[in-house]
Amino acid sequence: MNDFLTWIRQYRIGPFTMFDTLGTYIIVFLIAPWLSKLFAKLGITITRGEWMALALPIALVFHLLNHVNTPFTRMFLDPNNYLTKIVILTMVIFGLKGFVKSIMR
Repeated sequence: MNDFLTWIRQYRIGPFTMFDTLGTYIIVFLIAPWLSKLFAKLGITITRGEWMALALPIALVFHLLNHVNTPFTRMFLDPNNYLTKIVILTMVIFGLKGFVKSIMR
C-alpha cells in the first residue's frame, strides 16, 4: 500500500501532488450537496461552487492548526508571497458569499 501511495503521489501540478489536490476537490464535489442540505436546515445557503471555493482554505486551516508542512502552507506563510494570500482571500470571499447573504436576511 505504501508503494502505491508513493507511486501515485509522484505526479505533480507544480509543487502540489496531483492525487491530493484532485482528490480533495472530487470529495468536496461529491459531498457538497449533502453539506448544503445540512446547512440549509440551519437557514444557511451554500452552493456547490461555494463549497469548492472553500476546499483549499479549509484544508489550509487544518494544515496550519495541525502543523502539517506542505508546499502550500510554506507558500502561504512566506511573508513575500502575496499572490497565495490573495488567492486564498478571494476563495474565502467567494465561498462565504451565500453564507453571508443567508445571515443578512
